[in-house]
Amino acid sequence: MNYKVIAFDLYGTLLNTDGTKDACVRYFGDKGIELVSLWRRFQLEFTWLRSLTGDFKDFDEITADALVYSIELLGLDHTNELVEDIARSYLDLPAFDEVGTVLARLNRNFETMVVSNGTPSSIKIAVKNAELHSSLNYLVSASAGGVFKPSPIAYDQIFGFTACSKAEILFVSSNSWDINGASTYGFDTFWVNRRRAPFENLGARAKYVGQDLNDLMILLDA
Repeated sequence: MNYKVIAFDLYGTLLNTDGTKDACVRYFGDKGIELVSLWRRFQLEFTWLRSLTGDFKDFDEITADALVYSIELLGLDHTNELVEDIARSYLDLPAFDEVGTVLARLNRNFETMVVSNGTPSSIKIAVKNAELHSSLNYLVSASAGGVFKPSPIAYDQIFGFTACSKAEILFVSSNSWDINGASTYGFDTFWVNRRRAPFENLGARAKYVGQDLNDLMILLDA
C-alpha cells in the first residue's frame, strides 16, 4: 500500500447522525425517534435530486428542507424557530467512540482530510465541536463544484487540497452509495459497515470492508 492521504466522509462515518435524536425527541416525543431516520433519508435524497436537476442549494438549506418535509410527513406541527433549533443539532453531532484515537494515530503517518457534502462553515464547526480538528489536515466541501457526492465533480474537489494521485488516496465512508461513487471515480475505498448491512447493488464495490475505524487502523498497520 502506497497511500499518502486518507479521505474521510464526515456524517455517519466520523460523526454519528443519530446524535440529532435528543433535539427531535425534545420537541416530538416518541415521534422524534422516527423523525431522525426520515430526516437523514430525505436529506440525502434531496442532495441527489438537486445534483441531477442542477437546482443547487447548499447542504445547510437542504438539511432544513428535509427536516421540514419529514416533520410534515409525520403530520406534526412546526415553527421556523423549532426547525432552526433542531437543524442546529447537526453542528453538535458526537464522534463515534473510536474516531478521536484513530484519527490522532493515522495523522502521524498520513495526511488526513474530511470530504463532506456539508458547507465549509458547517464542516468546520462540526469538526471542532467534536474535538477532531487537531487530527485533520484538510476540510473539503465536496459541494464546492455545485453538486453533491456521488457526482465525480464532488470528488474532484479533493485535488484542490493535495497533489497526490488517485492511487495515493484511500477514501473511507460508512455510506455504501458514497463508496460506490468514490470507487467508480477511481479511488481505493474502505467501507465502514457500522450497521453490518448488505452492500447496495450499485456496481463498484469497496476494496476493503471493516466494522469500524479500528479495522482501518489494522489494515494500515498504523
